[in-house]
Amino acid sequence: MKATKIIAVLAVALVAGTMGLTSCSKGNGDGKGSSAAKKGKGKSVVLAESDFQVKFTEDESGVCITEYTGEYSDYKKYGENPIDEAVFPSTVQGLPVKAIRLSYVFAKSIVIPEGVEAICKYGFWTGTSSVTLPSTLKGIGNNTFENVTNLKEINLPEGLLWIGCHAFSKSGLTSVTLPKSLRVIGYSGSNYDSGAFYYCDSLEEINIPDGIELSGQYMWNKGDEKPLSECFSGEKIKSSLALQKLLKEHKIKFMGNSETDKLEDEIFTKNGL
Repeated sequence: MKATKIIAVLAVALVAGTMGLTSCSKGNGDGKGSSAAKKGKGKSVVLAESDFQVKFTEDESGVCITEYTGEYSDYKKYGENPIDEAVFPSTVQGLPVKAIRLSYVFAKSIVIPEGVEAICKYGFWTGTSSVTLPSTLKGIGNNTFENVTNLKEINLPEGLLWIGCHAFSKSGLTSVTLPKSLRVIGYSGSNYDSGAFYYCDSLEEINIPDGIELSGQYMWNKGDEKPLSECFSGEKIKSSLALQKLLKEHKIKFMGNSETDKLEDEIFTKNGL
């Protein structure tokens, strides 16, 4: 779709009051209807397109969700009485959702639709206990699930390439399996407590596939090699010699700044994050 066509469509949406456009800074089931989300069976809710602010992806072929402003972001109403499930839209005004930088949705369970390639930045409420990730997901950015203490398990899809610094820090994870496709993982370093799975005190099962090749996110010199333990910490890891041995045996080897920057741009920047 040509840029002029897309802009024309979105201009109409703005006049009608159905959609907001906002900017989103780097790094750091379709929904339709009125300003209220449509309710499905039981307490599952498909969030309305009109309750999201978005921006274009780099090539204007899709959108990045930058904020949720609907009723389920209201702590006074839902902070202590969350809905059972919130389903994010796969399109907004006919354009595919490629990335999500969320504001809180007070829901026990979150479903991210197929087609989304990246999620980023403090996106999830601490009380969310279940997150369904799409098979299309390539990147989980810095701090995405930090402090989500009710999250005990998550299925990381094969095809995932990037897990950023503090992506799961202080979460409630008890078990994690790294996909073999993973290439970059948040690295602590000698002076920073920024590992992807730092302070995960309940984490007691870590599955690492044979042949996985990992690079630290913020290592210094190309070719530097460190143990995978630089990306994990927690009370149960600290007390388990088996986990400590496992994490020391697997290595992260820095691929170099130019390679990591290129991959970061491909996953996050092009999708509007």
